[in-house]
Amino acid sequence: MSDWDTQRGYSGAAFDQHVGRTEQSPFQKVKEQFWTAKQVVLQKLGKKEDDHLVASDAELDAKLELFNSIKFSSGSLMRIANRYQKVMHEISKEEYAMGQFLKRHGEQDPSRAGAMLQNTAKAFVISAQKRYGRLQVIITK
Repeated sequence: MSDWDTQRGYSGAAFDQHVGRTEQSPFQKVKEQFWTAKQVVLQKLGKKEDDHLVASDAELDAKLELFNSIKFSSGSLMRIANRYQKVMHEISKEEYAMGQFLKRHGEQDPSRAGAMLQNTAKAFVISAQKRYGRLQVIITK
């Protein structure tokens, strides 16, 4: 499996190497080049930038970087939660189907094994219904 899985995002150790990395838009690239060029011109002309402006820009840049990191992490977490819900929903459906299967075969078998199949079927169905009920609560929040 490659580092990037389109349905689940980055996984394991591969996640750490991509945290904080963001793809820059063309506007961001031009803006960065403008500020770099401005710094070079000011240095060549011998003018000093206002120290408060530089400190303010650095603080804003740090906040923007933090915001983008949180935004990316939140999006990844949301995708993971959605995938988890889908998988749990599928498990619930399969568990319910297994319970129905065991119930049908338990009704056909008059022996003690048939009664055990029916009891097991009840456990599967109840478990599936409870899991499905919990999923509904998660989805609505």
